[in-house]
Amino acid sequence: MNYLSIPSAPLRKSALALLVSSLAGPLVAGPVKFIFLSKDIEYQQTSATKVATLPNAWLPFSFAAEVDGEDRASIAVLSPKPTVKLPPNAKFTSIYNGLKPSLGLGEDDDDGWNFGFVGKDEFDNWGTRTKSELDSAFPNGNYVFKVQGRTINLSLPRDTYPPAPKLTLTGGRWVNGVYRVKASQTLTVNTGTYTAYGTHLNNYIDIDMENDNTGEEVFEQAQVAKKLAGGPPVSTAKSITKRVPARTLQAGDTYYISANYGAIVSQSSAMPGATAIASYGVSTEIKVIVDP
Repeated sequence: MNYLSIPSAPLRKSALALLVSSLAGPLVAGPVKFIFLSKDIEYQQTSATKVATLPNAWLPFSFAAEVDGEDRASIAVLSPKPTVKLPPNAKFTSIYNGLKPSLGLGEDDDDGWNFGFVGKDEFDNWGTRTKSELDSAFPNGNYVFKVQGRTINLSLPRDTYPPAPKLTLTGGRWVNGVYRVKASQTLTVNTGTYTAYGTHLNNYIDIDMENDNTGEEVFEQAQVAKKLAGGPPVSTAKSITKRVPARTLQAGDTYYISANYGAIVSQSSAMPGATAIASYGVSTEIKVIVDP
């Protein structure tokens, strides 16, 4: 994945959206498989010790509200269409010049209804330049989804953001904010220790690496602290380590590593067959360049 530069009043995917395939419930009767709500902060790591939020222009603070299905055909025909109601003190409409918050179908390859606003055909969730803007538009509180006649309440009761992951990489070296590794070297990546893992309603750790030139995924692994129907393996480990053998990465290509920590703070069983959760998440990205 790559850093994004998006204009103001933007739409963007949250970190938790990247985990849908890992956290989605088992395939059972009914088109809705996953309902989630999240607030996230995105960071970049530029040395062994330096981790900072992405520049404001890249909208490091994000909100997501999604209703996802097994495939687009089954989720697109939901009637009435799913909705989400923000807390009473949300200032979304006043901040964004009268825009009305809504759920709508995402891009053609997206199997879900994502947050956006009435009057646009883009629904890809929301990013902001500052945390204060995020909290004004999407305050902590109760969010009410209406899906196929059912009411699903999910809550973001108070800020429960994990610390930003600080990754440890071996096999190469840091140069001008980028990690450089030779194609002939083995690369080892550790997410760092999520010390609060296992102390909330649930927690997750996720790490992935992707070739920015081809879009090919090198690896992805997710784990949760407590059982989640249809989700990744339960693990008590507070970190994940991945090893990339020599000659796996292509010389001359650029890769991005992303590590995510999340605190799941609310869940609902009101929608049979669907996993419904709310979380606070953080992610750290590292740019990797492979040398001959």
